[in-house]
Amino acid sequence: MRGIYRVCAKTYIKISPFFKFDLIKYLCCLYGGGTEIIMKVTLQSESNLKKLASIFAVAGNIIFGFSILFTKIAYTGTDVSVSVMLMWRFIITCTALFSVLAFSRKSNMFRVSFRGKRISRLVLLGIIEPILYFIFENSGLRASGATMGAVILALIPILAVIIGAIVLSDRPSLLQVLFSYVSMIGVIVISIRQNGTQQNNSVFGIICLCVAALLSATFFVMSKKLSTEFSPFEKTLGMFAVGTVFFTAWALIENRHSLISLFLPWTSTRFVISIIYLSLFSSAVAYMMINFAASHLSVSRFSSFSNIQSVISVFSSMIFIDNSYDIYTILAAALTVFGVWGVQHFDKSQKDN
Repeated sequence: MRGIYRVCAKTYIKISPFFKFDLIKYLCCLYGGGTEIIMKVTLQSESNLKKLASIFAVAGNIIFGFSILFTKIAYTGTDVSVSVMLMWRFIITCTALFSVLAFSRKSNMFRVSFRGKRISRLVLLGIIEPILYFIFENSGLRASGATMGAVILALIPILAVIIGAIVLSDRPSLLQVLFSYVSMIGVIVISIRQNGTQQNNSVFGIICLCVAALLSATFFVMSKKLSTEFSPFEKTLGMFAVGTVFFTAWALIENRHSLISLFLPWTSTRFVISIIYLSLFSSAVAYMMINFAASHLSVSRFSSFSNIQSVISVFSSMIFIDNSYDIYTILAAALTVFGVWGVQHFDKSQKDN
């Protein structure tokens, strides 16, 4: 019998690395001699989850990168305010998430249970990002040049590593820190090549951008910390529920004298296409992926992927809007990706596993 359960356990390792293996643990322990098999199952499952988390982190940030292009498309030829844009974006996102929750109840694929959990922490996560981050980022970019914005926001992975080391004792290796700076330099070069350096930068704008960078880094660390209490779906749902309430109230107050203006953007095909992408993909899907990555990767690893956004946003604009190519921008993009690769490759926790 012991041999039979060993075969079952080994078969389980091959065919279902992402499933729970409590039953296999029990059977191995029951019939003895299963410690080695348990360790193999555990290590392979954790390794596969980290690989999946890395894939999700890359995919999520690629989606974020295209969001700038779709935001530009939405504002082109459409008289829509920021508050109205964000209101519809969050309403559609929240509706989609609750629809997924409703249709998946029978399969239990996306289960939500807030009983006994500290909801206040989830609300705080939603206040930090998207609410405060969106406000400070937009205010900073309006009052400062795009180059300054890119330079300051490129500091987010570095800030996340510092905060993670303090709050979570999640300390990166020296090589990870060095490669983080390599990736940051790539982002800065990309921005300078695309936007130039002769831009008006107000003190107010710089302060807003610094606060936005700090908020985003705090979000990365807090999402990681809350992963022990909330699932990725619960975090995403909570974030956008809080955001929907805030941005809907903002749009209603701002347009209280002309509520019809809330619906005028829907007459534009550009707006409809853009808001669908920004809501379903750049919000629901991308944030779900980022929250999943935060649950299984170190802060230094999943925060470093955020620099991919700059690469994707620049090249999407070059291809679909400007139709211009620059060899220095391409080299800087390669430097950015190389830096991200280095952070992943020299992760201490990955080597320990």
